[in-house]
Amino acid sequence: KWEMVEYLISCIGDEDARNQSCITAAIHAMKFKQMEKLESFINSMGDSERKDNWCREMAESAQIWRSWDVVQILTKAISNQSLKDQCCRRFANAAADSQDLHVRNFFVELSSDEELKQQFRIEAAGTATNNQEKQAAGKGLLETLELLSRKSTEPEVREQCSDVLAQHEADQRLSVTVAARHIGAKGYAQLVEALLNKLENESEKRALCMISAESAARNGHFELVKSVLQGCKNIRLKHECPIKVAEVASSCGHFEVAKHAIEAIEDQKLKNKCCLKVAEAFGENRQLWITKFLVDSVADNLKDQCCNTTTPPAAKNGHLEVVTYLVQEMVDETVKDQCCKKAAKSASDSQKWDVVKFLAASIRNQGQKDECYASAAESAAWSGSLEETKDFVNSINDSSIKDEGYLRSVESAVNNLKLDVAESLLLMKFPPSLKDQGCTVAVKPAAKSGYFDFVKFVIETVSEKQVRDKCRLTAVEPAAFNGHTEVVNFLVQSAEEPSVRLECCMKAAESAQSGGKTDVFDAISKEVDDLKDEGLKDLYYSRAAESAAQCGEADAMMSSLRNVRDAERRAECDRQCALAGASFGHETVVERFDIEPQWLFEFPPLLQFFSMMALKNENSILDKTLSTMEPAEKLRLLLLSIYSEHVSLAFAILRQLTRDVFDLPDSEGATALMLAADAGHHELIEKLVELGAFVQAQDSHGRTALTRACEAGHVRAAKSLIDKGADASHQDDRGLICVKWAEQNGHSELLRLLDSFFLRNENRAQEEQLSTELHELFNSAGFTRERAECQKVMADCLQRIAIAVVRDDSWLTGSYAEGWANSLVQVNGRTADDSDIDWTVVVALQKFHLQGGCSEAGRSQPAVATPASGVRPRLDLCHAFQCCSDFCTDPQKIKLITDQLPKVHLTYHAKTLLFFMLEKHGTEDFDLAWQPENLISLVKEALEMMLSFIDSSSSPDECMPHFFMSDASLYFKNAGIGGEFDNTKSRVRLRLSEVRRNIGDMVNVLKEHLRPLQSQNFFFHPFALLPLASPSR
Repeated sequence: KWEMVEYLISCIGDEDARNQSCITAAIHAMKFKQMEKLESFINSMGDSERKDNWCREMAESAQIWRSWDVVQILTKAISNQSLKDQCCRRFANAAADSQDLHVRNFFVELSSDEELKQQFRIEAAGTATNNQEKQAAGKGLLETLELLSRKSTEPEVREQCSDVLAQHEADQRLSVTVAARHIGAKGYAQLVEALLNKLENESEKRALCMISAESAARNGHFELVKSVLQGCKNIRLKHECPIKVAEVASSCGHFEVAKHAIEAIEDQKLKNKCCLKVAEAFGENRQLWITKFLVDSVADNLKDQCCNTTTPPAAKNGHLEVVTYLVQEMVDETVKDQCCKKAAKSASDSQKWDVVKFLAASIRNQGQKDECYASAAESAAWSGSLEETKDFVNSINDSSIKDEGYLRSVESAVNNLKLDVAESLLLMKFPPSLKDQGCTVAVKPAAKSGYFDFVKFVIETVSEKQVRDKCRLTAVEPAAFNGHTEVVNFLVQSAEEPSVRLECCMKAAESAQSGGKTDVFDAISKEVDDLKDEGLKDLYYSRAAESAAQCGEADAMMSSLRNVRDAERRAECDRQCALAGASFGHETVVERFDIEPQWLFEFPPLLQFFSMMALKNENSILDKTLSTMEPAEKLRLLLLSIYSEHVSLAFAILRQLTRDVFDLPDSEGATALMLAADAGHHELIEKLVELGAFVQAQDSHGRTALTRACEAGHVRAAKSLIDKGADASHQDDRGLICVKWAEQNGHSELLRLLDSFFLRNENRAQEEQLSTELHELFNSAGFTRERAECQKVMADCLQRIAIAVVRDDSWLTGSYAEGWANSLVQVNGRTADDSDIDWTVVVALQKFHLQGGCSEAGRSQPAVATPASGVRPRLDLCHAFQCCSDFCTDPQKIKLITDQLPKVHLTYHAKTLLFFMLEKHGTEDFDLAWQPENLISLVKEALEMMLSFIDSSSSPDECMPHFFMSDASLYFKNAGIGGEFDNTKSRVRLRLSEVRRNIGDMVNVLKEHLRPLQSQNFFFHPFALLPLASPSR
């Protein structure tokens, strides 16, 4: 959901956090190949240096995997040109090396490094020259082949030329490389000789010889190889060609070709090097003569090395004659022993036992010989070769190695289920104690696979009773887990001691529960029920219940618990089962028990379980437990949850606590708020304060929650506390304030936050003083609650007089009626010159019928304005007519008022804004927000709210939501008219922002505008305020 990611990133205020989020999002965009999103997230990073370094590192990683599209985006996003040029040079060279020429060109063009551009221009020119030379060479070869096909005296040559030319016509391309590869694959020896005589260019001859000889060696064309090697005149070619031919021929199994090539090498050092390189391939060959040739071809001082390389592959393939020769040729005894041991391992893996016996016997060092026999015995036992296994074990001289080899052989045989071999080994003549160890090793794999007869044989073979019991306990668990009831029953029933039998039963029950094998568990339970000792029965069923709890088998657990008779043991078992269920996250198990409060403080897994459930918002078990706890225990649990950083659990517990316990301290005087501050849980801090926690509470050292957050360096927590009213200037018992704690611990980001707090406090002090002055000025001008109430009483009186005198359905509307007064200078009952009194008359007995809407293009104004005269203020009389229906066929909006209106906005918007502020801060005068010193901050808050309303709608005409009608909006005046009113919204927003930034200018205007009252009296002339006329009926 990339849109959600982008929105969340845009909501992050902290720049470092936002940059890190952009990096995380960009990494996921790369992972999912979302190139557009990758580019968007990179461009959203504000720190250019951090962005450049990250882009460089990620581009280098992407280049390793040749993800060139990612590399291009990342490199292009680097702002620092010098760093970008370095990356371009690196990636251009890498792309050129991998033949990604279009990618190389991209980085060359992106770079501003002229040296790099010049370098690739030269390389491009060289590439073009090489291409031209290749084209010329191909053309010359084509002409030579055509000439030979017509004029050669040898029929074979002409035929071979025709074949090569036909290949050229088939694929429409011919080069020396292609032709030489085809000639070598076909074995055209005569054609090679003819071409070497005709071609004049030495590089073409060299290419022809090397490629055709290599191709011929791969396909075993001895005559062509022989012809090429004999025709080599160039010294360098004489050295390189035979070596290459020998390597290719030996790897493909063409040893006669390889032998001839080695013989053609004149330089002994090069011959030695070639022989050592192809020795392993020669060792796989069954022919002794070729091996002898190879060994004879190397210098004497390298013969041991050659034999050492050749022997293991020969041994692996079972070439006893070759192995015998190679071992006998080695002179150094140490090298020979190491070679024989290594080769014996290869032969053992291939089950070449005659070769293994020879190699082991050839080792002179007795210790290495014994180890070789032990390893061979283990391999033989694994493969099921009984006689070889016995021979190898009996051949070991050292007793400790022999014992170890014997046990490893038994284990190897059983692990591969070669039980007949294992049984024979266990019957060999060895000390009983060693055979008992072998039985201990052998019984578990057999029991796991359910081999009853073998398990029975092993148990009966063990001579010592203690070891026999150990075998039973070892074998019963895998047998039960895999559901082998017969094996389990035998192991249990064959136990002589009741305690051993019970232990077998308990282990079997636990494993059967883990493996879900109810039939095994039922069979074991029947065995236990036959016991007479009730204590042993309780022990068995309690262990079975705990095992079932660990596996999440609630029903099986309860079934076992019901069989526990002893009340004390049952209580302990309940606790252990609940703990086991919680440890493994099994809700169905934990919900079966009444969790005692003390368990939560004693067993961390229970606390972890409830925290996990709280994360999923599944708190039914927790609520049940909390309902049994005292308030003090709940608070203790809350403090423990916060201390253990189980935040989700703390939130769940908060819902069960009352406000009066939040500030109760622990033994060290720390409240829940302080512990949350210690851990930096800002969400929990905000919730605690919201629920009534006191931010200025102090611990035993005089530290507040904010002090502790600053000591720990938690910026978000400190900000939340400051926003909630915490005092950053508070001094603890040592006289340290928050700034000092942050300085001592090197929390630079926290220091910046505290600096802004103190600066804001200084500004706030100035604002509070200015607010008080402005409030006094408003009071002096009559803007008080009492005078507003008087204004409303006068308006009500005037309304009643109008109805009585005019005898019409007349209604007083607007600011005069609402208590705002119709003067923004002073409140004394008089109407300001730029204001009026609004009357609305609902005309009776007339009903309008609208057919299809109004098509009139002109403007209309339903309100009739009466100018001021003497003591009479200006009046607006509006006649309102009823309509037969609110339905209109015209889908366009009908604008009833489109006349020229003042370029101001209605006070209705201001009133609506005030309603939203009242909803937020309360309507009582004793509410903290509505204090005189907060006047400026309230104005700023209201302006910010207004700006957010404006920004919340994309419509150019909508201003803000209606307070009383949630599905309606308030619009800007003259919205939709067009012309100069098109940019009304942007102009209003700009002006509001300016006022918000320069609040002092607004205060100065108010100071000039407001006029103190000369008298406390109100001016009220009711008959001068009534409308002059009423409409005719």
